[in-house]
Amino acid sequence: MNRQFRGLTNGLRTFVPVLALVGMSLLFAACNTGPTPEKIQAGESRYTLKGKIISIDKPQQQIVVDHEAIPGFMGAMAMPYPVSDAHSLDSLTPGDEIRADLVVTDGHPTLEKIVVTKKASGTPLPSGRAEFNGNRARRYRTSNS
Repeated sequence: MNRQFRGLTNGLRTFVPVLALVGMSLLFAACNTGPTPEKIQAGESRYTLKGKIISIDKPQQQIVVDHEAIPGFMGAMAMPYPVSDAHSLDSLTPGDEIRADLVVTDGHPTLEKIVVTKKASGTPLPSGRAEFNGNRARRYRTSNS
């Protein structure tokens, strides 16, 4: 009987640390549930935005971008974004494909560090202008088209 008890305690000595290690690994994995934004300061998050410029509104210092899904923040959609640097609008053209930092401060998004990844082709965009309606931008033809 004494031998059986020793065998049991030796097995538990090995099993308990292994079980604890597996449990801690699962706990750490559960804490990281997916992509999270880079935290800069309290109330501010940064995401990478990739999309195509639909329209540029220099007086309002914003652009409408039809963008891909932003993991951990929002799905793919077209919407207007304020731009932090008004001079960056001078080098942008509707149809340009861009990558930018989307900075969300206290729920207010702003685009920074806008980089054109592909210039709009030399062919003109379809006539008409973009209209923002809810969470979508749509094109419609003007009467003189």
